[in-house]
Amino acid sequence: MLMATMMLPLAVSADTLSEKLEMADTTFTVNGKKIVVDDRQEQTIISVYSPDGEEMLKKKEVEFAGEQEIEKIYISSPFLPNTYNKAHDKKVYRFENHIPSIYYGASILSGHLLGMCGADGLYTKDTKGYEFGISAFNIAIPFNRQRTIGLSFAMQSGFIHHFFDTRHALFNDNGTVSVKPIEEEGVKKSYISYIYGRFPFMIEFQKHLKSDLYLGIGASLELRSNERSRYKCAAGTITPTKDLNMNGVGVNFEMIMGYANFTLYLRSAITPLLKKSNSPECHSTSIGLGLSF
Repeated sequence: MLMATMMLPLAVSADTLSEKLEMADTTFTVNGKKIVVDDRQEQTIISVYSPDGEEMLKKKEVEFAGEQEIEKIYISSPFLPNTYNKAHDKKVYRFENHIPSIYYGASILSGHLLGMCGADGLYTKDTKGYEFGISAFNIAIPFNRQRTIGLSFAMQSGFIHHFFDTRHALFNDNGTVSVKPIEEEGVKKSYISYIYGRFPFMIEFQKHLKSDLYLGIGASLELRSNERSRYKCAAGTITPTKDLNMNGVGVNFEMIMGYANFTLYLRSAITPLLKKSNSPECHSTSIGLGLSF
């Protein structure tokens, strides 16, 4: 009975392979693996089977239809189901994208790349600055057969707040942006904020243990909008300006490291946040934690 139970999956796999072979136009063997070329309905589909007759997992699929080449790339998203089944072949690891699906971090407005303290003359209160964001989807492309190194890409959106001390705010006077004292009394908080769309891409290194141990280094393109300077006082919320001379497009340095679904990230603006010709030079740096789904 035990032998019959063990032979059943092999019989099913063999039947499936036999059906494919009957329908196929061409079949040949390379290193014990059977490669089946199936030409039907103006499409050519190639399948690969292991020596025991099991169809091997597709990492990338290309179909040829007439004069047109159709390429399929597998992506993942917290809003889409994951159809990959690790039980299909326990010896094959999937190259995972570990750019966080959701993240929160502390944000610092410094005077240079990778700055960890406030820029001179900005009167920032960096202990309160923060950012929050999500990744709508991500793509992972392995570079080697072991799936330990590859390219990770994502599309993110979120918002950032940078705080100043309660005596100063950012003002725009005839196109020139600068930090000036606030005239009102009883100011509770002063800050600038903006929203962004961000497109990070990284070279990611992975060590396959019980879960993935990983390190990623790369850059991101950032599109910014809805910037404004605000402070809150007894009279209510005051908006000195909605024009901060902000660079609408920026480039960031990106780094992630972590284990399993938990990620520590570092991001620092390579290009200035504001236009240097008529604004103080400042770069946004964020350090935080994220989760990958």
